[in-house]
Amino acid sequence: TISLVTPLLISLSSGGFNINNPIMSSIVNQLKITNNKQITFIVAFLFLFVAALSSFIKILNLRNYVYFSNSVGVDLTSNAFSKLLHQKYIFHINQNSSDPISAISSFTDKTVQYLKNVLQIFTAILASLGTVIALLLINFKFTILTIFSFILIYLLLISTTKKKISRLSKKIAFETTNQLKIIQ
Repeated sequence: TISLVTPLLISLSSGGFNINNPIMSSIVNQLKITNNKQITFIVAFLFLFVAALSSFIKILNLRNYVYFSNSVGVDLTSNAFSKLLHQKYIFHINQNSSDPISAISSFTDKTVQYLKNVLQIFTAILASLGTVIALLLINFKFTILTIFSFILIYLLLISTTKKKISRLSKKIAFETTNQLKIIQ
């Protein structure tokens, strides 16, 4: 969609269309279009089609990775409960049954959430890669400058917040341990 924004905006703003893009010029030549309004219509249609297709793929991908993560969670939970139930009788007499049940549900929930996050990051990386490639095709120098600017900003953010995040994560770990002790 990003690669089609520039031709669409040029076509809409100038009222005419200068065909600099080899892909667009080949489409216009094959369709034998000479009228600028027809070119604007085709570019707008392509933009809407690609945007709709991109949205559909994104929704389908979201549905699939949520379904996959939840399926893995169901399998993990059923295996863990099966192993728990097949323990010897003496194990169940000596064990508080709520402890392993809460541990299984807690760890399974965290695992499912982790899988969802990893798949979401992977999807975002692929989408970002596609966007960067499209931007490189549109304006190489500006895209490289923008990438280096983002890298510099992220490095500055990481260096300024690293100590605070480390301190907060230690505090969260300590408080979680205290919370578990209070519950028990």
